[in-house]
Amino acid sequence: MNARTWGGWVIVSAVVGIVVGMAWALAAPQATFVVSDEQFLRVSAQPEEYFFADLLLGVMLALAGFGLALFWSLRGQVRPMASLLGLLTGGVVAMVIAVLVGQGIAASAGSAVGLADGVEISAGVQFRSWAMMVWWPTVVAVVFAVALTGPGKSTAAGDGSGTGVEEIQQH
Repeated sequence: MNARTWGGWVIVSAVVGIVVGMAWALAAPQATFVVSDEQFLRVSAQPEEYFFADLLLGVMLALAGFGLALFWSLRGQVRPMASLLGLLTGGVVAMVIAVLVGQGIAASAGSAVGLADGVEISAGVQFRSWAMMVWWPTVVAVVFAVALTGPGKSTAAGDGSGTGVEEIQQH
């Protein structure tokens, strides 16, 4: 396995995770809280904002993973094993970074101490669904599987030493 290729995809994925985290913080809905006895209470017991925010982040990460895997496929499928492992690892790294960046940007007042009862505060939602962590790696694995087993691929395409173009041109 080529460590430079693996590391390159992890770094690119981490940068994409920063961008996704910023976009998620801006696009995710805000949850509303009301101050009562110096505590924040949710206005809605089970706000849909939590579910939608997690779903939105999962979709954004899946699209980012799809885009990077498609980029790999279109640029010649170089070093498939190192690239696959880099994008799988990078997906997990991107997820953690996106959550930290998004929650950091959307952070609200940390304490209700000193605030009058009845004051409403909108706050960025907190990530709760760690199952979303598998969306990016799953999409990447599917793109790689389709790309490497697609029609007209030679056996050389699977080991990174060719692209399968030679076989297609012979027919």
